[in-house]
Amino acid sequence: MNRFPSRRALVVLSVAVVALAGVSSNASAEPYARAGWTAELETYAHDVSGVAIIVDADTFRVDDFTYDGGGPAVYFYLGRDTSNEAFKQGLRVGPLLTGTTFDHDSLVIDLDGTTLDGYHALSVWCEDFYVDFGSATFTPGPLDTNLDQIVNSADIDAIYHDPAFGGAGTGPVDYNNDSAVNQIDVDDWLSDFGTVRGDANLDADVDVWALDGTGDAQVLSSNLGTTTGAIWGNGDFNGDGDVDVWAFDGSGDAQILSENLNTSAGDMGVRTTVVLTATSVPEPSTTAMLIVAGVIGIVCRRRKPWGD
Repeated sequence: MNRFPSRRALVVLSVAVVALAGVSSNASAEPYARAGWTAELETYAHDVSGVAIIVDADTFRVDDFTYDGGGPAVYFYLGRDTSNEAFKQGLRVGPLLTGTTFDHDSLVIDLDGTTLDGYHALSVWCEDFYVDFGSATFTPGPLDTNLDQIVNSADIDAIYHDPAFGGAGTGPVDYNNDSAVNQIDVDDWLSDFGTVRGDANLDADVDVWALDGTGDAQVLSSNLGTTTGAIWGNGDFNGDGDVDVWAFDGSGDAQILSENLNTSAGDMGVRTTVVLTATSVPEPSTTAMLIVAGVIGIVCRRRKPWGD
């Protein structure tokens, strides 16, 4: 595989970054405290299984969902816990499931005007007979690598900046449990979260610009030239502590972003709308943005074999 970004991607980023001059990047979006929490459904009846993940205050998705379609009046129900009484008094969400066979499918449930606040468990619930076909409690789960009960970009930083990174290691930062802490753990974390490298604000979309200043290229350009202490939310997508444009091996932060530019959750087979906080940073100077554009432009001209 070509390790360099395509010429088209770099040119697009070059032009876009110039267009960002004078646009403030100070704004940030407040995350939902339980975004990223998961619930792995226990199987009680009708082959129910799957993993639910909280997307935001009024949305969750269910991945790898299996259910044979049997039973009358079966719906997803939210409850304060996993007891039958809690689900009896709980909240019905989503469409009727009865009659539809699911085989390792993914679906998104919108709560339509209410929120997940006060609800801690999910069930595939038969209304007519008050039977729980499969349920689980939402917990931070393995995505919470720094064990702070919140799933956000700090969990990526915890992997990158762990002393064991690049060698043998165990514990929460060894996300894939292979007794090593490395880039594979980061990539697996991002895959399970539903995004890729370059997504500074973890909204499952690698983009250039956003009205509130949290576009991924905006975040990166705001922090361009940071040489120490940079984190994922600043645009440090390779965990080396700085925010740069180019590296010979293709691992420059702008190169990573341009390689995944315009990648969205739909492109990855995941439907999600997670929005987590991007670090608030000072407004970039026009000069800094022009430097980014200029360097990328030079790279495009000198590397003809990179392709189109």
